[in-house]
Amino acid sequence: MSPSRTVGIFFFASFLLTSIEAIGWQQGSPVVNFGREADRSGGAVAAIEIDNQGLMYFGTSRGVVVYDGESWQEIDLGGKGNTHSITYDSLTDRIYIGGTKYFGYLKRDRTTRFSYVDLSMEISEKHPFKDVWQVFRFNNDIYFMTPEGRFVYTSDSVTYLNFPESYFFRVGSTVYLSETNGALSIFQNGVLVQTWDQNPYSKTPAFQVLSLDEQHDLILYPQSSPLVRNLENGSISVYEESLTSLINKHWLYNAISLSNNLLAIATWTDGVFITDEKGQVIRKFTIEDRLMSNEVYEMKKGPQGNLWLATAYGISMIYMTKAFPDTVFERINPFPTQISSFVYDYDSIAYTTQKYDTAKLFKPATTIKINFSNPGADYYTPQTYQYRLLNYDTAWYPTTEPMAVFDNLPNGKYVFQVKDASSDLQPAELVIIVAVPLLAFIKGPLGYAFIAMVVLGLTFVGIIYRAKRMRKNLATLVAKKTEEVTRHEQQLLRSNRDLMAVNEELDTFLYRSSHDLIAPVKSIKGLLYLLKVSKDELPHYLDLMENRILRLENTLLEINSYVKNSKSEPLATNIRLHSLVNEVWADIEFIEHADKLTFMNEVDRDLEIESDPGLWKMIIHNLLINAIKYHDGRKERPFVRVWHTVENGVFTLKVEDNGQGIASELLPRVYDMFFRANESSKGSGLGLFLVKKMVDKLGGTINIESEYAKGTLVSVSSSTLSFKVNEAKKRSKPTTHLL
Repeated sequence: MSPSRTVGIFFFASFLLTSIEAIGWQQGSPVVNFGREADRSGGAVAAIEIDNQGLMYFGTSRGVVVYDGESWQEIDLGGKGNTHSITYDSLTDRIYIGGTKYFGYLKRDRTTRFSYVDLSMEISEKHPFKDVWQVFRFNNDIYFMTPEGRFVYTSDSVTYLNFPESYFFRVGSTVYLSETNGALSIFQNGVLVQTWDQNPYSKTPAFQVLSLDEQHDLILYPQSSPLVRNLENGSISVYEESLTSLINKHWLYNAISLSNNLLAIATWTDGVFITDEKGQVIRKFTIEDRLMSNEVYEMKKGPQGNLWLATAYGISMIYMTKAFPDTVFERINPFPTQISSFVYDYDSIAYTTQKYDTAKLFKPATTIKINFSNPGADYYTPQTYQYRLLNYDTAWYPTTEPMAVFDNLPNGKYVFQVKDASSDLQPAELVIIVAVPLLAFIKGPLGYAFIAMVVLGLTFVGIIYRAKRMRKNLATLVAKKTEEVTRHEQQLLRSNRDLMAVNEELDTFLYRSSHDLIAPVKSIKGLLYLLKVSKDELPHYLDLMENRILRLENTLLEINSYVKNSKSEPLATNIRLHSLVNEVWADIEFIEHADKLTFMNEVDRDLEIESDPGLWKMIIHNLLINAIKYHDGRKERPFVRVWHTVENGVFTLKVEDNGQGIASELLPRVYDMFFRANESSKGSGLGLFLVKKMVDKLGGTINIESEYAKGTLVSVSSSTLSFKVNEAKKRSKPTTHLL
């Protein structure tokens, strides 16, 4: 069976890797809590740290847990517990931790992701201690404080510092030493510089020192007035009354600076206050806002600007963008995606943290699962990853699940790559080598199963192939018959529509033509009667009879044209259009009123078109007759003009006159059968109707532009005509003389 890729959603539980339980994102609360999966004891969390890869470390009552943006890992400290302090040393890439009766560090490990190095035994032989309460890095050295003294760990050796009982606070390049009696010193070049002997404002040690601005540091005490130190002259004074009142009332435990001059104040029993730099409370968070506890020990700004809290009962996070939607909080640039673990067959797990780690498999692995994450990612923003397995495929596959699963990879060397789809950072890589001996594979249960599956597979393939072939032949036959039926149905529908249109047109035609034929016959009968009773006006009655006979003749001719047009198919012969226009004018130049018009034939003498001469002759005849019938005798120079244009391969014949014109509201009806646009019209009303039919039969279009009392321009166009015309004349564009 060939390997296939699947991306599944499932949970993998072990003593090293746990899932996340998050509660609190309810009813619009910006607080989210991480329950016992983050700290399975459900006990206190005392410390928070972030390394340069975006991983977050939490000191718990059981040791240390690590959060990588997707999952939690509990670090085995060999039975140690009650972690009080964590600090990251970027120089050595170590995470130093201190707690009850122990001190040591975490280092990166290919197999277990992190391994713990305990320094407690080595140190306690020379410097016995019970608890480590504070660990921090300064000048590439690690300092840790115990009730028994202050120590510095440098180059795998420990030095005792003869300092009084105190706490360390680093602000930029300055390290403060706050003694338990309230005295404050500055640590410089390995020695203490006394700032003042006795703090007149407090008899207790400071719990936090923050940078207020470039010239001032803020010193905070648990239950007394905060102080501000002027960095230029070293003077110290009491800070804002509002912040003093807040601390005295609620008993400060910890504080940090946020973006936009905001402070976060953690208290012993009253939750967290967000204030401005003067101590005015902007917002308060307590267990009523779904904090894990009102007793908050330490706070840290996360990579996305969120506020992480270590509390007496677990870990909480305040989603600052949701809590303060109008404030922009400082964020750290995106961290590269990391491969957190490599799992095969669901019963073996190996961690990997280095870019070019290699995973080697020397036994068959049915399923390989690779977990990854974006450290420091925003917890409530869905993460989209892209991954691929080189030498297996090359396309990037998007996924919102922090894992990729591969089934039955054959022997070979592969490179797995994964990255954040929204960033341009280099992808994390893992080399996977599958080198399973073929003989071992065949002799094992999987080999027997594979052979049996191959035999069954071949049998089923033969059956399926035959069934598919029969289904394909049947589907082809059905599709062919269906297509034929559909085609016949469509042809029948078109024929029915055409027949209905012809019948409707024929009904109208018969009704109107019979009326137009009967009218002149009745007139002639009346005139014959008048001749019988009165012979004095014989010439006048003869003229009237002649007029009625001519109208009857014209109607019959147009009916004949309509019948011929509807039954005949257009021919295709060469036509000299200039000569054809002259021929039509010669046929009609002696009819009544034709002599009053100036006739202009401006069609190119060399122009030849390939079309039906009979249809073109009837079109030109009807258009010229209309120009004569509806000329305007009041104008000084009545005219009718014929010319052509060729633009973008479209041939157009134009007939223009300056006659009576057509009112704009009547233009849409001019092609209707028996419609007369002029009250003085004596025609049958079939002229433009027939012209439109003949133009349609030629595959062309007709357009009429007219203005009442000014004139009319008729354009007959075709893009399918074959024509030959003089190039110089083809480019000319005669001016329209519509008056």
